[in-house]
Amino acid sequence: MWLKVIIISALSVAAATCFSQLRIINGQQASPGQFPYQARLSMMFKPEVPPHPSSCGGSLISDRWILTAAHCLEGAESALVHLGTIEFNCSRCLICLSSEFVVHENFQTIDGKTTNDVGLVKLPYVLEFNYYVQPIALARTDEDFLNQGVVVSGWGKTTDGPLEYSPFLQYVRMNVISNKLCVKTYFEEVIIHSTICAIGKDGRSGCQGDSGGPLVVSGQNPLLVGVVNFGSKHGCAVGFPSVFARVSEFVDWIEDKTGSLN
Repeated sequence: MWLKVIIISALSVAAATCFSQLRIINGQQASPGQFPYQARLSMMFKPEVPPHPSSCGGSLISDRWILTAAHCLEGAESALVHLGTIEFNCSRCLICLSSEFVVHENFQTIDGKTTNDVGLVKLPYVLEFNYYVQPIALARTDEDFLNQGVVVSGWGKTTDGPLEYSPFLQYVRMNVISNKLCVKTYFEEVIIHSTICAIGKDGRSGCQGDSGGPLVVSGQNPLLVGVVNFGSKHGCAVGFPSVFARVSEFVDWIEDKTGSLN
């Protein structure tokens, strides 16, 4: 068996141990091991908390930490973290239960859009990496990645309709655009130096359910450059840019909250 498999019972979930708002439109199905840093977060909220995304994406950035969007964690009590799988309902994967979150102190929502929209999930024990579970390196320079090809992945919606999560991990190729161009779709209060925007061809984009997931410059050494934040209120297939938190702007914050990353 290629990955440790553990059946989750109500008792084991209660013990809080590990068991070994955007979608992908017009994307392709990922293959096993293609995105070993990809995480899926199944969120559980307090009864009094208004509705939030119940499933979000995330990126494994070390053997103890997942980077995701702050709006996925706001008001959450716990999260089941799924790793090492392309299946939404995985039959063979690693699942951890976590209740330790860090939301960026300056996270805010402006007219339905977000800024400083990053958060961290701490795993309850140190992971052992394998072919299907690997961390991704963070972008650390002030490079803007303008016009570079990037990949966004997630299990979010695949059409502009009712929210139905994809049964398998999807991905789509996009290109980074300038904030100057991106602000023409949104507004200056949310398209700031700590955001990065990307757009795909023929309606390709991320959408509801992909929030918190990775935006990556792919290649032999993949680089995490963005965290999925939001898209256009007019729908995900209309061809407008998707907006991401720019990872390089948050590296100091990430290292301050996590200690030193591997």
